[in-house]
Amino acid sequence: MKISNELMTQVDRYRKIKSFAVTQIMKKEMADIYKEHEWGTLNLSCGVCLRDAFNKIIRELDTPKPKINFIGIAQKKYQDMTYKEIQAEAKKKGIKANQSKINLLKKLNK
Repeated sequence: MKISNELMTQVDRYRKIKSFAVTQIMKKEMADIYKEHEWGTLNLSCGVCLRDAFNKIIRELDTPKPKINFIGIAQKKYQDMTYKEIQAEAKKKGIKANQSKINLLKKLNK
């Protein structure tokens, strides 16, 4: 939701002292926000409707947005793997697995 600085000032004022003073331009902006969020049509000449619109806007601003949690998969270090596990990793990556452990580690770490 994009709100102009003037309207945001009135939103903050309403939060603090439950009072607001809006111009016709701000009312129009509130009506656009109302319509954008599909809350219906805002009656611009009704003080109670404007008050309710302020409450809805504040609720929308204060609602935390869902967070995307990252779930990492712990990677095993090649140095901690057994020779058989290193051979399996090498095969997965298309490296010939019939080499010494040291040579496989060098090629896997490239």
